[in-house]
Amino acid sequence: MACLGQLRLAPSGRVVGIDMTAALHITEARGLDLAVVSELLQTAENGLVGAMNDQEARSAEGTTGTK
Repeated sequence: MACLGQLRLAPSGRVVGIDMTAALHITEARGLDLAVVSELLQTAENGLVGAMNDQEARSAEGTTGTK
């Protein structure tokens, strides 16, 4: 949750990932294991971007009336 404000955006406004530098600074500040969190962040980023892309596609389908 602390990284929700640390997203990387494309010029179009589409979410393209998590700002890993900021996320790892948060990890360090909280005293968490950087090696473990860096591994988990990769999977979290993939899930986040996939979900955002799916949501955007569903939203576009609803707007155009196509499937």
